[in-house]
Amino acid sequence: MLRRAFSTSASPSPIDTLKWRGLLHQITRPSLDSHLASKPTAVYAGFDPTAQSLHVGNLLTIVALIHFAARGHQPIALIGGATASIGDPSGRSSERNVLPRKQIIHNSRLIRIQLENIFRNSISTMKRHDHPLIRWNESSASSNSGTLVSALERVKVLDNYDWFHQFSLLDFMGSVGRFARVSQMLAKDSVKSRLDAPDGISFTEFTYQLLQGYDFQYLNKHHGVSVQIGGSDQWGNITAGIDLIRKMRSANSVASEEEDDDVSFGLTFPLVTTASGEKFGKSAGNAIWMDKDMVSPFDFYQFFRRTPDSEVERYLKFFTFMSKESIELLMEKHEKNPHLHLPQRTLAYEVTHLVHGSEFAKKSQVKSELLYDSDKISSPLSSKDILDAFEGDNRLVTLAQDQVFGGSICQVATIAGVTKSISAARKLIASGGLYLNNTKVTSEATIVLKDEHSIDGSIVLLRSGKSKYTIVSVS
Repeated sequence: MLRRAFSTSASPSPIDTLKWRGLLHQITRPSLDSHLASKPTAVYAGFDPTAQSLHVGNLLTIVALIHFAARGHQPIALIGGATASIGDPSGRSSERNVLPRKQIIHNSRLIRIQLENIFRNSISTMKRHDHPLIRWNESSASSNSGTLVSALERVKVLDNYDWFHQFSLLDFMGSVGRFARVSQMLAKDSVKSRLDAPDGISFTEFTYQLLQGYDFQYLNKHHGVSVQIGGSDQWGNITAGIDLIRKMRSANSVASEEEDDDVSFGLTFPLVTTASGEKFGKSAGNAIWMDKDMVSPFDFYQFFRRTPDSEVERYLKFFTFMSKESIELLMEKHEKNPHLHLPQRTLAYEVTHLVHGSEFAKKSQVKSELLYDSDKISSPLSSKDILDAFEGDNRLVTLAQDQVFGGSICQVATIAGVTKSISAARKLIASGGLYLNNTKVTSEATIVLKDEHSIDGSIVLLRSGKSKYTIVSVS
């Protein structure tokens, strides 16, 4: 499968792509580029199941894995079913709460599904953008050859509990711990930052880097993994794994020192931050979860829709598979018509499509355009799209025609539940707070007319104040 994908005319190394997208922070050795270009390999990144969903901060890691897969390398997503019970001290000022094993298993199962879905969604995302590697695979590879599409569908999702649960403490200390040097472990930033903290660092957290290091060694030996990737806060853990691989291979006389240089590499990318410089992530208290039951696809969409101008180009490079030329053209359009917010709307759709799929992306887009961007869209929304988008939404109410058309705006607002009474509707109009199809109602004598105030004769949009919407479906 990997050899077939490497037959494309594009470079098998994604390093240049990661550079222009701003996804390259550090690499352990400059020879990583030539290593990736020389032969297909396996690349892994870790995800700790400390919650039942991944969040936007994890998305950058997933996107980076997809870029490697797009160049013919085998992506491996490692769930830390064992290490989640320890807790990574990187970037934290206090120790994590201990999760019961049952909760970790539950979280791991949900995250596995989430990862597989995102990789599957990435295929249609790339197809929409006419990604050159997707195009080549469809035109040049036979259905049985194992194409890039199947590589993305078959992302390996592993769990380190599968090998750690077989270790006793004595076995681990004897076979792995003896290669660790306390002085090197103390020098890691994740440890040094905690030593001066009031609560210090526990022995449990102190050993985390050794456990993650063994993950790399195990995957290198059993799955052919030569590259570990992660956020910049994972640098110490990654280099610990590379050091462990070198020492264990040397102790077992597996290869010469020169050969060891080519078996393990590390790459990190910047941590995703807000416009104010704060880190995205569940530890920071502002998590944007990728589980639709924790953060709805619409709220997820709106989060990216609200991206400030100062950040939107960076996020387009980070989170989408749009080409460099497409992003540049989009930003040129934005410079000419900034009020249309084209980059933000594109970003929101692209990321929602990747995480939640085409159906939720389309519904979220329709909702957003109806509620907030109706003055920015080039073509009107259809009543069918609106009804599909708001299905199951408590803002959608159904009324009979004779309850809406021909009635006064005060009556319609009251029947639809926008106001509690006709007198309350009058007061709302007097204060300038009632809107009909996003147009301020200036007179309580306004009559709601089918031809003038409805979409396709079946949808009427009411709004109270700045953001309280009611979508009236006229049956």
